[in-house]
Formats: sequence, structure tokens, C-alpha cells
Amino acid sequence: MKIRIIPFQRGDASWQLAVEEALFLSAKKEFLTKGNITPIVRTYSFTRPSVILGYGQQVSDIDKEYCKDHKIDVTMRCT
Repeated sequence: MKIRIIPFQRGDASWQLAVEEALFLSAKKEFLTKGNITPIVRTYSFTRPSVILGYGQQVSDIDKEYCKDHKIDVTMRCT
């Protein structure tokens, strides 16, 4: 079985989630055209403390002022 391994990357939350979304869309396209998906192993970390909101969460669920005051990145994932 072929497995795609992406080396460890450190970056800000919005960049990491943008890469994650691009990988997801690529896998979706692969599945729709070929009927299967090559598994992907990817590890990463954030350069700053971060709050990641899930698709169904609202920005109002968090304390935006606290995050701003403490330099905590806030972003939302697509999935």
C-alpha cells in the first residue's frame, strides 16, 4: 500500500489549516476520479497558542478579547 508522508512542519494555525483543507480537497478529488484515496500521514505544530474552531462551532463560543490580549490565534477548520 502506498502512503504519503509529509514531513513535520511548524507554522501558524491558519497556514496549517489551509494545508489541511488543500489535502482534504485533493483526497476528495482523488476519490471521485479514482475511487480510492492514498493515506496521508502529517504531523505539525503551531508557532503560537491557538484556538481551532470546528465546523459547527461559533466564534461567539470563545472569549475573543482574551485571545487578542494573550496573542492567541483563532481560526476555523473546514471539516
